[in-house]
Amino acid sequence: MKTMSILYFIHQNKKYQVDFKLFKNHSKYFSLKKGIEVKKIEPLSLVDEFDFQCDLTEENINDFLQYFKSEDIKLTNTNIFQIKYLSHKYEVTKLIKEVDKYINNNHNSLIDEFLNIHSHNLARKDQFLSNLYIEDIISHHMSDYLDDDRLPILPINILYRIFSKFLNQMRINDDENQVKKIVDFFIKCIKHHGILVTRLFNFIELENDEIEYLIEKVNDEIGQLDIDPNFLQKKIIQFLCNKDKENSKKHLKIENKIEEIEE
Repeated sequence: MKTMSILYFIHQNKKYQVDFKLFKNHSKYFSLKKGIEVKKIEPLSLVDEFDFQCDLTEENINDFLQYFKSEDIKLTNTNIFQIKYLSHKYEVTKLIKEVDKYINNNHNSLIDEFLNIHSHNLARKDQFLSNLYIEDIISHHMSDYLDDDRLPILPINILYRIFSKFLNQMRINDDENQVKKIVDFFIKCIKHHGILVTRLFNFIELENDEIEYLIEKVNDEIGQLDIDPNFLQKKIIQFLCNKDKENSKKHLKIENKIEEIEE
């Protein structure tokens, strides 16, 4: 009788097992190792030293490995990022699609939970991987959260990552109202974090009307803001230079009109 080939994984000194044939049926992880015999495979480290620190629980791992047997898994807001990590690491295509579908359908509740945790200072260091995933989700939906008072109080390093991704995904200058919302968001960030957050706004290319709006907002709340004077000076210089160019163009048009009339 043919014996079942077993693949073993090790995580935090605990051993987990899965049927090797079932694993290969769903995972592309061994696709480049054709002909390999599982009896020659040493137990694999589930998370290697070059991976991010991942907040995997025993339950997460068991749920993931059970998927290869039952092709079924209960996804929740609690386990979604751990299963996302494992499904990508081991290239489980069908599960990746299920995870993406869950995230698309539940992104609002995932974002709300993340913001609530941070607004109450409940975040843990071992949630770093989950944070990276949720930061990416927030960046895709940040337009909907610019007015949310929980967003500006996130740690500065998280704000930098979210904001830079957000700006890479959109053309800011296509929507004037959007830019004004971002200016308002920036002012809130300064109130919470002070001068250090000024770097956040260096990512944005502003038109003259938007620079003027920024200057007005800063002027309105000047006593409450610890803003980098060099940053503001650059924006004012940019504003004045642009105004000078606009005036030069207007003056040139007037001169051309006068020449046309005289002819």
